[in-house]
Amino acid sequence: MPRRGLRGLFPLIGEELSSEDFDFGDAVDQAPTARVWVDAFTLNVITGLVWERARVIGPLLKTDYAPMFHAGLPHSSLSSVSDPAELAEMDALCAYLHLVETPRSPWVASGVPPLRTPDAEERAAAAARLDGAGALTADQRLLRVLLDDDQPAFEQALTSRLLKHRDSTGPDAAPRTLLPVTAIALAALAVQAHGWALNVRSGYLPAGLLRAPGR
Repeated sequence: MPRRGLRGLFPLIGEELSSEDFDFGDAVDQAPTARVWVDAFTLNVITGLVWERARVIGPLLKTDYAPMFHAGLPHSSLSSVSDPAELAEMDALCAYLHLVETPRSPWVASGVPPLRTPDAEERAAAAARLDGAGALTADQRLLRVLLDDDQPAFEQALTSRLLKHRDSTGPDAAPRTLLPVTAIALAALAVQAHGWALNVRSGYLPAGLLRAPGR
């Protein structure tokens, strides 16, 4: 099948924009890593988009995209090398996506609800992968605590994470200007998947981002 370019005409200014004049690949010099997957997961959780079943976000993240990052994005002309801790983090978050089988393509769909608490065996396996991945980021350490399914321990770790985030933003920064989105997403998992009512209050932890849409 021949490749066809895209053209956009702007008659008022007498200009034309065409894909034949610019190859998107020319502007990209590195392939995404599992870090991008984690960012996509966190944003879909805190915005509530993961609850929109028609978007099939859970199946795309878990069954389509995550395996590609483990394989180094084999269809990309650029090399994708993810940090072991990022891959372990991605795998742990995958376990929170609730998928159900369907009788037709795409064969799996987001369950109701779309987020779930991984069972004890899954949590132990995810924790072991994080423990063996070397140095962890602050958010990866918070995820590691969440996997223990211990609410008081998680609340303590979350409080510590938010305090360190506040200290790193400087005294004049408004709480809502630099939100710790990954930490917020993990808190949302604690609420939506683990079913906890968190006893942590902070300007860096908007309550509206923790609850499922409409709840």
